[in-house]
Amino acid sequence: MKKKIRARNVQTDDYRQKRKKKRIAGKCLILAAGVVLLFFIFRTTLHKPSDTAGFSEKYINLMELPEYLQFTYYTDTEWKEQLKEKLDLDVETGGYFTYGQLEDILKLLKVEDYVEIPEKKLTSYVKRTEWNLIYEQLLELLDTSGKVKKQPVFILEQVMKDQGSTIYAQLPDALTLSTPQKLEQRKVYEMYLFGDQILGICGDSEKAITLSNTFVTGADDKITFLYQKREYTLPVTLQEKIENTVCDLSFEDGEITKIQKKSDSIEGKLLTLSDEKVEIDGYGVIDRAKELPVYQVYDTVTQKDLTDIVLGNMNISYIVADKCVCAILLKEPAQIKTVRVLLLDGSSTIHANVWVKSDSDCTVSVGKNTEKKEAGSMIAASDYLKEAFGDSLKIEPSEDGRLTLCDETGKETSLPYRGSFEIRRQEDGYALVNVLPMEQYLYGVVVSEMMAACPMEALKTQAVCARSYAYIQMMRGDYAYLGAHMDDSTNYQVYNKQAEDAAACQAVDATTGQVISYEGQVVEAYYYSTSYGHSGDMQSWNLETDGANGYLKGVWLRKEPQKLDLSDEKAFAEYIQTPDEDCYDSFANYFRWHAVLGIADAAGSDASIAQVNLRKAAKPDSVSIKKDGKEKEQAAGFGKITGVNIQKRTSCGGVCSLLLAYEHGTVVLSDEYSIRSVLGTFLTGVTGQDGKERTDMSVLPSSYFAITEAGGDTIQLAGGGYGHGIGMSQNGAKGMADAGMNCEEILKNFYSGIELVNCYEEE
Repeated sequence: MKKKIRARNVQTDDYRQKRKKKRIAGKCLILAAGVVLLFFIFRTTLHKPSDTAGFSEKYINLMELPEYLQFTYYTDTEWKEQLKEKLDLDVETGGYFTYGQLEDILKLLKVEDYVEIPEKKLTSYVKRTEWNLIYEQLLELLDTSGKVKKQPVFILEQVMKDQGSTIYAQLPDALTLSTPQKLEQRKVYEMYLFGDQILGICGDSEKAITLSNTFVTGADDKITFLYQKREYTLPVTLQEKIENTVCDLSFEDGEITKIQKKSDSIEGKLLTLSDEKVEIDGYGVIDRAKELPVYQVYDTVTQKDLTDIVLGNMNISYIVADKCVCAILLKEPAQIKTVRVLLLDGSSTIHANVWVKSDSDCTVSVGKNTEKKEAGSMIAASDYLKEAFGDSLKIEPSEDGRLTLCDETGKETSLPYRGSFEIRRQEDGYALVNVLPMEQYLYGVVVSEMMAACPMEALKTQAVCARSYAYIQMMRGDYAYLGAHMDDSTNYQVYNKQAEDAAACQAVDATTGQVISYEGQVVEAYYYSTSYGHSGDMQSWNLETDGANGYLKGVWLRKEPQKLDLSDEKAFAEYIQTPDEDCYDSFANYFRWHAVLGIADAAGSDASIAQVNLRKAAKPDSVSIKKDGKEKEQAAGFGKITGVNIQKRTSCGGVCSLLLAYEHGTVVLSDEYSIRSVLGTFLTGVTGQDGKERTDMSVLPSSYFAITEAGGDTIQLAGGGYGHGIGMSQNGAKGMADAGMNCEEILKNFYSGIELVNCYEEE
């Protein structure tokens, strides 16, 4: 029995041992499975981001797609709406982009049959490297105008912001990067660019980069240079010291490998400036670099703009390499003395031909070829200028001589001009520029802009305003490509359209050099014909009313200010229909006027839409066009006009938001000239205070009006004032002078916080 029991126990022990081994093996298996599972979970956590994760250098986030796709049919904002509406993708909340979503977007773009994508699970995330290959195909298919550029970008500096960063590179403009990527300084990246926006980074680039035409202020063991208006200091090893020199800096692998100094130069005044050439006084026409930096090297060394050059009034040094001007050095401030006025042929900047007579002996020169002409000789531009964009023809009369334009028979067609003429051959004719001293120019402006019979203090006021306005135009040089600061029309200031008058010349002489200054800067002294009793401010032009424009505040132009809320429709309508003899402009014909708009004619509606499109192109922020509830860049197929509604007035009383309703769309106009010009297409007549109706006006006299009657085929307007209404009213200045105010008092009535300074002494 004992043996059997012992045998049975042995058997039981074997069994237990086997069971124990199985249990241990099972636990090991479970543990191993758990380890494997944890490994996969851990690996997924590391390598597969969650749907709500933010920016990743490995994967594309949904938030990035609107920017990537904005080169196609919609803007980035519209793409957000499209993706939400069509695919139910809320890109603003983010999440990583899957292949399933990619397929949906390709279908939305209608290119699913033309774009090759890797075979992936629909839930797999799209890596950046894969997206770049797909994006290249999209660009090839859809970006026919090349809006997106793929190019190397050399990082000079990155300035991090709350959202994204600003990148300063070798490119002309700073770039914006909306993703929070940190980039390495002096490294080259291959990037997708949409204008100045970085859409994405393709990867590193081995391309060597040259920064052309930098201004090196100093270099020894470090180099300090100006480039794209920023100063940089980098380590460098040099064999010689470099200081205040234009140089090309070549980089490779983040290090400066070559410095090419440029020291050849030309001296002279700048006469013309175009995108391809410059004309230098005493030298002629020469090619220029596309990117032409301007460095101020007197006082504080800094980089300026081409617009900081005052044509014909600065001695300049031009750095030349390979027969091309590659940089400009400003060695002294401008001497504001000589005005360059483009003389228009009607409304055209170009004359078919130019014939000139001088009432004195004169000098005629082209380049270095000079000849003398006797008084009364006919000078034809076509005899001297054969090629477009070559040297200019200069005609300079002897002292106190005058030049006159005439036709081919010698018949005079203009008033005599002071100063000299410069004539330049263009592809389709000749550009004619009158060059003369500022004060002599004003002799021809004051008499053309204000009646010489006005009181002397009013004429002096006009002279100061005209001089201030001309000063600003000289700084801008809108016609630099034709060698002029401004033209002789109402585009700027009317010049030499009336014969010189002793009183007007006296007013100019009495204010020689005087300009209007606000917070230390000469201002653009806007003026216009007539107020309605109150002047306007920059709200009328849909611009900010403070800052640099703080001198242009709306004020009452009457002996005692009214206490009226001019922005209130009822209050304004009552006032504009009431004569106000206490206003300084009240004697003027268009102090009050009545206008009729004929809206029945479909052709009139078409004309108004054409004008709307012109104003949209000229001032996009001031014209809103909607059709089918969506904003449009251009209006088309709007049908007849059905209503005109004033939505808002400025605090000065001017209409600053006007709604035009058409059969198939709406237009909202938000600046005074857009309102006046579009309503002008419906004008059938305007009647002033003299009771005479004018039927030849194509622009409403002002934006200071109320709708008094609307129904049937016409809209009746009661209005006041003539012109834009900002700054000085010329008739108001006359009224103030008649009331005994002097020039300075008048100016300080119109312009707030100003002082008078001498623009010649300032230099």
